[in-house]
Amino acid sequence: MTQLRRIGWLPLIATLLVATSACSILAARTQPAPAETQEPVDPTPAPIKTELPDPEDICPSPEEGTSLYVSKENGFCLLVPTGFSVEIDSQRPDEVLYLLGPRESDKPKTQEEI
Repeated sequence: MTQLRRIGWLPLIATLLVATSACSILAARTQPAPAETQEPVDPTPAPIKTELPDPEDICPSPEEGTSLYVSKENGFCLLVPTGFSVEIDSQRPDEVLYLLGPRESDKPKTQEEI
């Protein structure tokens, strides 16, 4: 009887082996063909070359009590009141600009009075 039980499992195991190998063969046949190789695209765009306008054409003209400050490197201009000075930061000259003016109070190290 034990020999009959062993023989009964044999067709089941054989059927499972055939089924799994058939699935792997079908899967290999149905895979799509690899796409044609394309040249890699450069992710960095080409720089856009634009001519900067002349600051004298677009900046306001200084009036009495003001002077014109132009920063061609950073692309801006502004009118500075008389008595004020523009200083560029030594550590970040392209990012920081100081506009320094006279103090309203002559008292040392105090807040300005309103």
